[in-house]
Amino acid sequence: MYFRIAIHASNMANMVLFIAKVWASIDSRLLAVIWSTSDSLFNLLSGFILWFTPNAMKSPNQYRYPIGKKRMQSVKVTAAQLPSLI
Repeated sequence: MYFRIAIHASNMANMVLFIAKVWASIDSRLLAVIWSTSDSLFNLLSGFILWFTPNAMKSPNQYRYPIGKKRMQSVKVTAAQLPSLI
């Protein structure tokens, strides 16, 4: 219960921050602000994965991907490492 509330609160806060950073990126055109905006985008993706994983685990189906949390964790790690590769 509290886990779900924390995920929703975190996603809402990340959405507000992302929108503010997009506006700041357009207004300032500074590379550091643009990079921070991309970091916020990856935070949103991470939050989406945290929200999606418990929902996908409620009705497991062995013929559909994802089956469980362990498979989604690799997607999260990959998404989190993308900014460091650029």
